[in-house]
Amino acid sequence: MSVRNQRPAANYRLSAYTSLLPWQVRERLFNPVGLGRCGLEPADVYDFLD
Repeated sequence: MSVRNQRPAANYRLSAYTSLLPWQVRERLFNPVGLGRCGLEPADVYDFLD
């Protein structure tokens, strides 16, 4: 697993953290992963969350 895929613990938040709103996630289009796999491209999701 690369360093980029290592996410902080779920209960970790910075004081400047702002929550995502549901519409912000719904409007975002993510690329699907390659053939033979299910789900979304992890790099696209991490970029969105960052």
